[in-house]
Amino acid sequence: MAHIGDPLVILSTVESTNNHAMKRLKDGKIAHGTTFFALEQTQGKGQRAKRWESKKGENITMSVVADCTNLQIQHQTQLSMAVALACYAMLKNYVGEDVTIKWPNDLYWGDRKAGGILIENVFLGQNWETAIIGIGININQTEFEVMERIPVSLKQITGKQFNPIDLANEICRELEIIFSHLGKPSFNQFHDKFNAALYKRDQFVKFKEGNIQFEAKIKRVTESGHLVIQQGIEREITLGELEWMS
Repeated sequence: MAHIGDPLVILSTVESTNNHAMKRLKDGKIAHGTTFFALEQTQGKGQRAKRWESKKGENITMSVVADCTNLQIQHQTQLSMAVALACYAMLKNYVGEDVTIKWPNDLYWGDRKAGGILIENVFLGQNWETAIIGIGININQTEFEVMERIPVSLKQITGKQFNPIDLANEICRELEIIFSHLGKPSFNQFHDKFNAALYKRDQFVKFKEGNIQFEAKIKRVTESGHLVIQQGIEREITLGELEWMS
């Protein structure tokens, strides 16, 4: 099987790397690991239909095509964790211990968002065929639009300029290692690493459920991808069930 990041296809301008990868996939079979890296996205996509802002040539905006035919549908959570951990490992190499993973798969430095992941899956009946793994990480950009959460880039943190393509290759190498453990008992070690890197772990945060706001302690993420919070008793929540307020 081909390696993740081989080839790494550099695109000048696309609507979104995920859309481009999906179109190429529909046009014909694409080898596992093929990665599309865009210097510019005109309509980058984030979670829950949010737009991903990125200035031309300054950041990582890429999508990896992953063959998932040897995996089960229930392993989607493992893939999400694997991608977050690969990005986390790259960032940690340069900024140290202040990097965390905000459930389900955003990358944070302190309380500022450094990156995000959007995975779109292709199924054939009950079979998981392919995952299109979209990754956006702020590298050299220093000016951002006003947003609810103030973004942060590697350059802002370190004061240094980086080559986004080199860092994209680092993520691909990290993901290659973790991907080989998906669906196997050995993935337990990466589940533990994910929880060790969890944003606000063992801290109280504010949530909103309907019109009610409350505080609860972040505990861990389960193997099925649910966030466990504690408010007297422990409770598992699914994505979209609560609104994270702080």
